Amino acid sequence: MKKRYWLLAIFSFAVAVFYLYPNPEKDFRSIYTGDEKTAVSLDKFREIPLSSIIVNAVTWNYLATGEGKETILFLHGLGGAYDIWFQQIETLKKDYNVIAITYPPVNSFDEIATAILAILDKEGIDKVNIVGSSLGGAITQHFTATHPERVERAILGNTFTADNSYEKEFEGKITVARYLPNWAMMKMFRSNLIENVIPSSENSALVQSYLLEQYYGLMSKQQFLARAECVMIKFNTPDFEALNIPVMIIEADNDPLITKVMREKLKETYPTAKVKTLHNKGHFPYLNAPKEYIMYIKNFLNDKGDTKNDISNTINQYFKGRKEGNIELLQQVFHPTAQLLTVKENTLSSSSLSEYLDHVQKQGAVDCKTTLLSTEITENIATAKTEFDYGTIKYIDYLSLLKVENEWTIVNKTYQKID
Repeated sequence: MKKRYWLLAIFSFAVAVFYLYPNPEKDFRSIYTGDEKTAVSLDKFREIPLSSIIVNAVTWNYLATGEGKETILFLHGLGGAYDIWFQQIETLKKDYNVIAITYPPVNSFDEIATAILAILDKEGIDKVNIVGSSLGGAITQHFTATHPERVERAILGNTFTADNSYEKEFEGKITVARYLPNWAMMKMFRSNLIENVIPSSENSALVQSYLLEQYYGLMSKQQFLARAECVMIKFNTPDFEALNIPVMIIEADNDPLITKVMREKLKETYPTAKVKTLHNKGHFPYLNAPKEYIMYIKNFLNDKGDTKNDISNTINQYFKGRKEGNIELLQQVFHPTAQLLTVKENTLSSSSLSEYLDHVQKQGAVDCKTTLLSTEITENIATAKTEFDYGTIKYIDYLSLLKVENEWTIVNKTYQKID
Protein backbone atom coordinates (compact mmCIF):
# COMPACT_ATOMS: atom_id res chain seq x y z
CA MET A 1 0.00 0.00 0.00
CA LYS A 2 2.79 2.37 0.96
CA LYS A 3 4.60 1.53 -2.27
CA ARG A 4 1.53 2.45 -4.33
CA TYR A 5 1.16 5.66 -2.37
CA TRP A 6 4.72 6.65 -3.06
CA LEU A 7 4.44 5.74 -6.74
CA LEU A 8 1.29 7.86 -6.99
CA ALA A 9 2.99 10.72 -5.16
CA ILE A 10 6.02 10.54 -7.46
CA PHE A 11 3.80 10.39 -10.53
CA SER A 12 1.74 13.38 -9.33
CA PHE A 13 4.90 15.33 -8.61
CA ALA A 14 6.29 14.53 -12.08
CA VAL A 15 3.04 15.67 -13.75
CA ALA A 16 3.04 18.86 -11.70
CA VAL A 17 6.63 19.60 -12.66
CA PHE A 18 5.83 18.89 -16.32
CA TYR A 19 2.89 21.29 -16.39
CA LEU A 20 4.21 23.96 -14.05
CA TYR A 21 7.68 24.17 -15.58
CA PRO A 22 7.93 27.79 -16.82
CA ASN A 23 8.34 28.76 -20.44
CA PRO A 24 11.87 30.19 -20.74
CA GLU A 25 11.70 33.92 -21.39
CA LYS A 26 14.01 35.75 -23.77
CA ASP A 27 13.64 39.28 -25.02
CA PHE A 28 14.50 40.71 -28.43
CA ARG A 29 17.88 42.09 -27.35
CA SER A 30 19.10 38.77 -25.95
CA ILE A 31 18.38 37.01 -29.26
CA TYR A 32 19.18 39.69 -31.87
CA THR A 33 22.46 39.50 -33.81
CA GLY A 34 21.74 42.06 -36.56
CA ASP A 35 22.67 45.71 -36.97
CA GLU A 36 22.35 47.96 -33.94
CA LYS A 37 20.43 50.66 -35.83
CA THR A 38 17.41 48.36 -36.30
CA ALA A 39 17.41 47.29 -32.66
CA VAL A 40 17.58 50.89 -31.45
CA SER A 41 14.72 51.81 -33.80
CA LEU A 42 12.52 49.06 -32.32
CA ASP A 43 13.50 50.04 -28.77
CA LYS A 44 12.49 53.66 -29.36
CA PHE A 45 9.29 52.63 -31.11
CA ARG A 46 8.25 50.55 -28.12
CA GLU A 47 8.62 53.63 -25.92
CA ILE A 48 5.64 55.30 -27.63
CA PRO A 49 2.72 55.11 -25.15
CA LEU A 50 -0.17 52.84 -26.09
CA SER A 51 -3.87 53.55 -25.79
CA SER A 52 -6.45 51.08 -24.52
CA ILE A 53 -10.17 50.44 -24.64
CA ILE A 54 -12.43 47.86 -22.98
CA VAL A 55 -14.82 46.11 -25.35
CA ASN A 56 -17.16 43.43 -23.99
CA ALA A 57 -15.07 43.17 -20.80
CA VAL A 58 -11.84 42.61 -22.79
CA THR A 59 -8.98 45.13 -22.81
CA TRP A 60 -7.58 46.04 -26.22
CA ASN A 61 -4.20 47.80 -26.43
CA TYR A 62 -3.33 49.74 -29.55
CA LEU A 63 -1.00 52.39 -30.94
CA ALA A 64 -2.43 55.64 -32.26
CA THR A 65 0.15 57.92 -33.86
CA GLY A 66 0.96 59.99 -36.94
CA GLU A 67 -0.70 62.87 -38.69
CA GLY A 68 -2.53 63.15 -41.97
CA LYS A 69 -5.91 63.30 -43.64
CA GLU A 70 -6.10 59.53 -44.08
CA THR A 71 -5.65 56.67 -41.60
CA ILE A 72 -3.87 53.33 -41.99
CA LEU A 73 -4.95 50.43 -39.77
CA PHE A 74 -2.29 47.72 -39.39
CA LEU A 75 -3.43 44.19 -38.48
CA HIS A 76 -0.76 41.62 -37.61
CA GLY A 77 -0.76 37.85 -37.99
CA LEU A 78 -0.89 34.96 -35.54
CA GLY A 79 2.60 35.37 -34.08
CA GLY A 80 2.87 39.14 -33.94
CA ALA A 81 1.84 42.30 -32.16
CA TYR A 82 1.29 45.96 -32.99
CA ASP A 83 5.04 46.68 -33.16
CA ILE A 84 5.78 44.11 -35.87
CA TRP A 85 4.97 47.00 -38.24
CA PHE A 86 7.44 49.41 -36.63
CA GLN A 87 9.44 50.04 -39.81
CA GLN A 88 6.34 50.82 -41.87
CA ILE A 89 4.78 52.97 -39.16
CA GLU A 90 7.91 55.05 -38.55
CA THR A 91 7.96 56.02 -42.23
CA LEU A 92 4.24 56.35 -42.91
CA LYS A 93 3.26 58.25 -39.75
CA LYS A 94 4.71 61.40 -41.33
CA ASP A 95 1.86 61.44 -43.84
CA TYR A 96 -0.89 59.30 -42.28
CA ASN A 97 -2.67 58.72 -39.02
CA VAL A 98 -1.79 55.20 -37.93
CA ILE A 99 -3.59 52.65 -35.76
CA ALA A 100 -1.89 49.34 -34.90
CA ILE A 101 -3.59 46.75 -32.71
CA THR A 102 -2.44 43.79 -30.61
CA TYR A 103 -5.12 41.10 -30.33
CA PRO A 104 -6.03 39.92 -26.82
CA PRO A 105 -7.26 36.32 -26.37
CA VAL A 106 -10.44 36.49 -28.49
CA ASN A 107 -11.33 33.75 -30.94
CA SER A 108 -14.05 35.37 -33.06
CA PHE A 109 -13.81 37.54 -36.17
CA ASP A 110 -16.97 39.33 -35.07
CA GLU A 111 -15.43 40.16 -31.69
CA ILE A 112 -12.34 41.55 -33.40
CA ALA A 113 -14.47 43.59 -35.82
CA THR A 114 -16.49 45.01 -32.92
CA ALA A 115 -13.28 46.06 -31.17
CA ILE A 116 -11.92 47.69 -34.34
CA LEU A 117 -15.14 49.70 -34.67
CA ALA A 118 -14.88 50.78 -31.05
CA ILE A 119 -11.27 51.91 -31.51
CA LEU A 120 -12.07 53.84 -34.69
CA ASP A 121 -15.03 55.52 -33.00
CA LYS A 122 -12.95 56.42 -29.95
CA GLU A 123 -10.27 57.98 -32.18
CA GLY A 124 -12.87 59.81 -34.30
CA ILE A 125 -11.93 57.95 -37.49
CA ASP A 126 -14.59 57.42 -40.13
CA LYS A 127 -12.75 55.34 -42.77
CA VAL A 128 -9.43 53.52 -42.87
CA ASN A 129 -6.97 52.00 -45.28
CA ILE A 130 -6.32 48.51 -43.88
CA VAL A 131 -3.02 46.64 -44.16
CA GLY A 132 -3.46 43.09 -42.88
CA SER A 133 -0.97 40.23 -43.06
CA SER A 134 -1.69 36.50 -42.65
CA LEU A 135 -4.40 36.28 -39.95
CA GLY A 136 -4.61 40.08 -40.23
CA GLY A 137 -5.40 39.66 -43.93
CA ALA A 138 -8.30 37.35 -43.06
CA ILE A 139 -9.55 39.91 -40.53
CA THR A 140 -9.27 42.58 -43.23
CA GLN A 141 -11.48 40.55 -45.56
CA HIS A 142 -14.07 39.89 -42.86
CA PHE A 143 -14.15 43.50 -41.65
CA THR A 144 -14.52 44.81 -45.21
CA ALA A 145 -17.35 42.37 -45.89
CA THR A 146 -19.24 43.29 -42.72
CA HIS A 147 -18.41 47.01 -42.47
CA PRO A 148 -17.54 48.19 -46.00
CA GLU A 149 -18.60 51.76 -45.18
CA ARG A 150 -15.54 52.05 -42.90
CA VAL A 151 -12.97 50.86 -45.47
CA GLU A 152 -11.22 53.10 -48.01
CA ARG A 153 -8.71 50.59 -49.41
CA ALA A 154 -7.43 47.15 -48.44
CA ILE A 155 -4.02 45.49 -48.64
CA LEU A 156 -3.90 41.70 -48.16
CA GLY A 157 -0.40 40.51 -47.31
CA ASN A 158 0.73 36.86 -47.23
CA THR A 159 -2.79 35.70 -46.47
CA PHE A 160 -5.53 33.27 -47.43
CA THR A 161 -9.19 33.13 -48.37
CA ALA A 162 -12.07 31.79 -46.28
CA ASP A 163 -11.74 28.55 -48.24
CA ASN A 164 -8.27 27.65 -46.97
CA SER A 165 -6.44 24.47 -46.00
CA TYR A 166 -5.49 25.60 -42.51
CA GLU A 167 -8.48 23.96 -40.81
CA LYS A 168 -7.30 20.41 -41.48
CA GLU A 169 -3.62 21.28 -41.07
CA PHE A 170 -4.08 23.14 -37.78
CA GLU A 171 -6.82 21.12 -36.14
CA GLY A 172 -4.62 18.27 -34.95
CA LYS A 173 -1.79 20.52 -33.81
CA ILE A 174 -4.09 22.87 -31.91
CA THR A 175 -5.90 19.96 -30.22
CA VAL A 176 -2.53 18.71 -28.94
CA ALA A 177 -1.42 22.25 -28.05
CA ARG A 178 -4.44 22.84 -25.82
CA TYR A 179 -3.37 20.02 -23.51
CA LEU A 180 0.35 20.76 -23.54
CA PRO A 181 1.91 22.94 -20.86
CA ASN A 182 2.86 26.42 -22.02
CA TRP A 183 6.59 25.72 -22.34
CA ALA A 184 6.06 22.56 -24.43
CA MET A 185 3.56 24.20 -26.76
CA MET A 186 5.77 27.22 -27.36
CA LYS A 187 8.80 24.99 -27.92
CA MET A 188 6.89 23.00 -30.56
CA PHE A 189 6.02 26.12 -32.53
CA ARG A 190 9.47 27.68 -32.05
CA SER A 191 10.88 24.61 -33.76
CA ASN A 192 8.68 25.25 -36.80
CA LEU A 193 9.92 28.85 -36.93
CA ILE A 194 13.55 27.79 -36.79
CA GLU A 195 13.19 24.98 -39.34
CA ASN A 196 10.87 26.61 -41.91
CA VAL A 197 9.82 30.21 -41.38
CA ILE A 198 13.13 31.90 -40.59
CA PRO A 199 15.20 30.23 -43.37
CA SER A 200 12.59 31.26 -45.96
CA SER A 201 12.89 34.85 -44.72
CA GLU A 202 16.54 35.06 -45.82
CA ASN A 203 17.55 33.93 -42.31
CA SER A 204 16.83 37.49 -41.27
CA ALA A 205 18.09 38.30 -37.76
CA LEU A 206 15.13 40.65 -37.34
CA VAL A 207 12.55 38.01 -38.30
CA GLN A 208 14.22 35.46 -36.04
CA SER A 209 14.52 37.70 -33.00
CA TYR A 210 11.09 39.28 -33.25
CA LEU A 211 9.23 36.00 -33.67
CA LEU A 212 11.21 34.03 -31.10
CA GLU A 213 10.62 36.79 -28.56
CA GLN A 214 6.89 36.28 -29.06
CA TYR A 215 7.19 32.53 -28.49
CA TYR A 216 9.56 32.98 -25.55
CA GLY A 217 6.82 34.54 -23.46
CA LEU A 218 5.75 37.86 -24.98
CA MET A 219 2.68 36.16 -26.47
CA SER A 220 0.58 34.14 -23.99
CA LYS A 221 -0.70 30.64 -24.61
CA GLN A 222 -4.25 32.02 -24.45
CA GLN A 223 -3.47 34.58 -27.17
CA PHE A 224 -1.87 31.95 -29.39
CA LEU A 225 -4.74 29.47 -29.09
CA ALA A 226 -7.40 32.14 -29.68
CA ARG A 227 -5.61 33.35 -32.81
CA ALA A 228 -5.09 29.79 -34.05
CA GLU A 229 -8.80 29.13 -33.65
CA CYS A 230 -9.53 32.21 -35.77
CA VAL A 231 -7.28 30.85 -38.51
CA MET A 232 -9.51 27.77 -38.72
CA ILE A 233 -12.83 29.66 -38.75
CA LYS A 234 -14.69 30.44 -41.97
CA PHE A 235 -15.10 34.18 -42.42
CA ASN A 236 -16.99 36.55 -44.69
CA THR A 237 -15.34 37.61 -47.93
CA PRO A 238 -16.13 40.93 -49.60
CA ASP A 239 -16.87 41.68 -53.23
CA PHE A 240 -14.28 44.43 -53.55
CA GLU A 241 -15.29 45.25 -57.13
CA ALA A 242 -19.00 45.64 -56.30
CA LEU A 243 -18.12 47.68 -53.20
CA ASN A 244 -15.78 49.86 -55.27
CA ILE A 245 -12.98 49.35 -52.74
CA PRO A 246 -9.49 49.07 -54.29
CA VAL A 247 -7.52 46.04 -53.11
CA MET A 248 -3.91 44.94 -53.43
CA ILE A 249 -2.34 41.55 -52.70
CA ILE A 250 1.27 41.31 -51.52
CA GLU A 251 2.73 37.81 -51.62
CA ALA A 252 6.09 36.04 -51.54
CA ASP A 253 6.86 33.26 -53.98
CA ASN A 254 8.50 31.08 -51.30
CA ASP A 255 6.04 31.63 -48.45
CA PRO A 256 6.20 28.42 -46.36
CA LEU A 257 2.87 29.11 -44.63
CA ILE A 258 0.80 30.35 -47.59
CA THR A 259 1.25 27.69 -50.26
CA LYS A 260 1.16 28.34 -53.99
CA VAL A 261 -2.34 26.82 -54.15
CA MET A 262 -3.53 29.19 -51.43
CA ARG A 263 -1.89 32.19 -53.14
CA GLU A 264 -3.57 31.37 -56.44
CA LYS A 265 -6.92 30.87 -54.70
CA LEU A 266 -6.65 34.35 -53.16
CA LYS A 267 -5.98 35.92 -56.56
CA GLU A 268 -8.88 33.99 -58.12
CA THR A 269 -11.17 35.23 -55.35
CA TYR A 270 -10.17 38.87 -55.99
CA PRO A 271 -9.46 39.13 -59.74
CA THR A 272 -9.40 42.95 -59.75
CA ALA A 273 -6.67 43.12 -57.09
CA LYS A 274 -3.28 44.57 -57.88
CA VAL A 275 -0.67 41.93 -57.16
CA LYS A 276 2.90 42.41 -55.92
CA THR A 277 5.08 39.31 -55.69
CA LEU A 278 8.28 39.42 -53.66
CA HIS A 279 11.03 36.94 -54.47
CA ASN A 280 12.40 34.71 -51.71
CA LYS A 281 11.19 36.97 -48.86
CA GLY A 282 9.14 34.42 -46.90
CA HIS A 283 6.08 35.02 -44.73
CA PHE A 284 7.15 38.28 -43.06
CA PRO A 285 8.42 40.54 -45.88
CA TYR A 286 7.45 43.71 -44.00
CA LEU A 287 10.24 42.77 -41.56
CA ASN A 288 13.02 41.67 -43.91
CA ALA A 289 12.02 43.72 -47.01
CA PRO A 290 10.66 46.90 -45.37
CA LYS A 291 11.62 49.36 -48.13
CA GLU A 292 9.80 47.41 -50.82
CA TYR A 293 6.78 46.91 -48.56
CA ILE A 294 6.58 50.61 -47.72
CA MET A 295 6.91 51.50 -51.39
CA TYR A 296 4.00 49.19 -52.29
CA ILE A 297 1.82 50.72 -49.59
CA LYS A 298 2.67 54.28 -50.59
CA ASN A 299 2.12 53.74 -54.30
CA PHE A 300 -1.16 51.92 -53.74
CA LEU A 301 -2.56 54.54 -51.39
CA ASN A 302 -1.43 57.36 -53.67
CA ASP A 303 -2.96 55.73 -56.75
CA LYS A 304 -6.14 57.69 -57.36
CA GLY A 305 -6.83 56.21 -60.79
CA ASP A 306 -4.52 58.62 -62.60
CA THR A 307 -2.93 56.59 -65.42
CA LYS A 308 -0.18 59.11 -66.10
CA ASN A 309 0.70 59.14 -62.41
CA ASP A 310 0.76 55.32 -62.34
CA ILE A 311 3.24 55.27 -65.22
CA SER A 312 5.35 57.94 -63.54
CA ASN A 313 5.47 55.78 -60.41
CA THR A 314 6.75 52.82 -62.44
CA ILE A 315 9.39 54.99 -64.11
CA ASN A 316 10.47 56.48 -60.78
CA GLN A 317 10.89 52.99 -59.38
CA TYR A 318 13.02 52.16 -62.42
CA PHE A 319 15.15 55.26 -61.77
CA LYS A 320 15.51 54.40 -58.08
CA GLY A 321 16.34 50.75 -58.76
CA ARG A 322 19.07 51.62 -61.26
CA LYS A 323 20.64 54.42 -59.21
CA GLU A 324 20.74 52.27 -56.06
CA GLY A 325 21.67 49.06 -57.87
CA ASN A 326 18.54 47.51 -56.36
CA ILE A 327 17.93 44.28 -58.27
CA GLU A 328 14.68 43.42 -56.54
CA LEU A 329 13.17 46.80 -57.34
CA LEU A 330 14.14 46.47 -61.00
CA GLN A 331 12.59 43.00 -61.10
CA GLN A 332 9.33 44.57 -59.97
CA VAL A 333 9.15 47.14 -62.79
CA PHE A 334 10.42 45.01 -65.70
CA HIS A 335 8.43 42.13 -67.15
CA PRO A 336 10.48 38.87 -66.94
CA THR A 337 10.55 38.60 -70.75
CA ALA A 338 11.74 42.18 -71.29
CA GLN A 339 14.46 42.81 -73.86
CA LEU A 340 16.98 45.67 -73.87
CA LEU A 341 18.14 46.75 -77.32
CA THR A 342 20.62 49.22 -78.78
CA VAL A 343 22.88 49.61 -81.80
CA LYS A 344 26.64 49.20 -81.44
CA GLU A 345 28.91 49.72 -84.46
CA ASN A 346 25.89 49.48 -86.78
CA THR A 347 24.93 46.13 -85.27
CA LEU A 348 21.87 45.30 -83.21
CA SER A 349 22.77 44.43 -79.64
CA SER A 350 20.16 42.65 -77.50
CA SER A 351 20.20 41.71 -73.81
CA SER A 352 17.76 39.74 -71.70
CA LEU A 353 16.51 41.08 -68.39
CA SER A 354 18.69 38.62 -66.47
CA GLU A 355 21.78 39.82 -68.36
CA TYR A 356 20.87 43.43 -67.60
CA LEU A 357 20.37 42.65 -63.91
CA ASP A 358 23.73 40.86 -63.77
CA HIS A 359 25.33 44.02 -65.21
CA VAL A 360 23.59 46.23 -62.65
CA GLN A 361 24.63 43.95 -59.81
CA LYS A 362 28.28 44.06 -60.87
CA GLN A 363 28.27 47.83 -61.36
CA GLY A 364 26.30 48.60 -58.21
CA ALA A 365 24.92 52.02 -57.32
CA VAL A 366 25.53 54.88 -59.76
CA ASP A 367 25.58 58.67 -59.40
CA CYS A 368 23.45 60.28 -62.10
CA LYS A 369 20.54 62.62 -62.74
CA THR A 370 17.37 60.99 -64.08
CA THR A 371 14.55 62.69 -65.98
CA LEU A 372 11.25 61.51 -67.41
CA LEU A 373 11.17 63.50 -70.65
CA SER A 374 7.80 62.44 -72.08
CA THR A 375 5.05 59.80 -72.11
CA GLU A 376 2.42 58.69 -74.61
CA ILE A 377 -0.53 56.54 -73.52
CA THR A 378 -3.20 54.63 -75.44
CA GLU A 379 -5.45 52.60 -73.15
CA ASN A 380 -3.26 49.72 -71.91
CA ILE A 381 -0.07 50.57 -73.82
CA ALA A 382 2.39 53.40 -73.31
CA THR A 383 5.85 54.67 -74.18
CA ALA A 384 8.16 56.74 -72.04
CA LYS A 385 11.32 58.66 -72.97
CA THR A 386 13.87 59.00 -70.18
CA GLU A 387 17.35 60.42 -69.67
CA PHE A 388 20.22 59.28 -67.44
CA ASP A 389 22.79 62.09 -67.17
CA TYR A 390 26.17 60.94 -65.82
CA GLY A 391 27.88 64.28 -66.42
CA THR A 392 30.28 63.28 -69.19
CA ILE A 393 27.81 60.99 -70.98
CA LYS A 394 24.05 60.55 -71.22
CA TYR A 395 21.75 57.63 -71.99
CA ILE A 396 18.37 58.10 -73.64
CA ASP A 397 15.85 55.30 -73.10
CA TYR A 398 12.62 54.62 -74.95
CA LEU A 399 10.57 52.34 -72.73
CA SER A 400 7.56 50.30 -73.88
CA LEU A 401 5.03 49.65 -71.13
CA LEU A 402 1.93 47.47 -70.86
CA LYS A 403 -0.71 47.39 -68.16
CA VAL A 404 -0.56 43.80 -66.94
CA GLU A 405 -2.74 42.62 -64.03
CA ASN A 406 -3.65 46.23 -63.29
CA GLU A 407 0.02 47.27 -63.07
CA TRP A 408 2.17 49.17 -65.57
CA THR A 409 5.27 47.15 -66.37
CA ILE A 410 8.25 47.76 -68.70
CA VAL A 411 8.24 45.13 -71.46
CA ASN A 412 11.04 46.52 -73.63
CA LYS A 413 13.79 49.12 -73.50
CA THR A 414 15.68 50.64 -76.40
CA TYR A 415 18.53 52.96 -75.49
CA GLN A 416 21.27 55.11 -76.94
CA LYS A 417 24.50 56.32 -75.42
CA ILE A 418 25.26 59.99 -76.15
CA ASP A 419 28.81 61.26 -75.59
